[in-house]
Amino acid sequence: MMKRGLTTLELLVALGVTSITGLGVATVITSVSRGVTDMNGARSAMQRAATSHARLRAYTDTALCLLAQDERGFALWAHDERTNDVVNVSELRVFWIDGEAGEVRTEFVVFPEGMTEVERAALDLVVANAEDPFTAMLAQRALGFTRQTVLADGVGSVSVSHTERDPRDSARFRVRVGFTDAGEGERELLMAVGMPEHRRPL
Repeated sequence: MMKRGLTTLELLVALGVTSITGLGVATVITSVSRGVTDMNGARSAMQRAATSHARLRAYTDTALCLLAQDERGFALWAHDERTNDVVNVSELRVFWIDGEAGEVRTEFVVFPEGMTEVERAALDLVVANAEDPFTAMLAQRALGFTRQTVLADGVGSVSVSHTERDPRDSARFRVRVGFTDAGEGERELLMAVGMPEHRRPL
């Protein structure tokens, strides 16, 4: 007895079922792959956020005053090493927001080794209250007296706000940072920062 072969209709139905099954499997694999990528991206963004928060706290926990804040970044009076109640350039910390590089960088003054204390004191200029601390730091950079470190990378957006009208009167301020992830989204981190030793420079 001869075996009956598949009819054209049966063959088309079989091919259709196989195609649908294959499409379903491919969809599941793609979804799982995207999910893993998103999870890795989110994990990376959160790790960068935690690291950035710790780095910022290392500055702000001992900082004395928020001197200025605008679209360029923000500036802190880090300490009063010379105990003269004014901001010297060596006590200034500027946090630059670089949107193109997606970074927040910290810049500070480091005088050349081998200088005597008298020479250092002569170069350690006072940043007056009316003076722009960003401009003061750029002037030191032009002299070759500054260094920079990356506080945060993979940054999509940054904004800084403070509690008082004049930032110098604010013992607390907030930094809102959007960290980009592999999914091309942003993971927002709000850092509320307090300065326990807050005081205004004279």
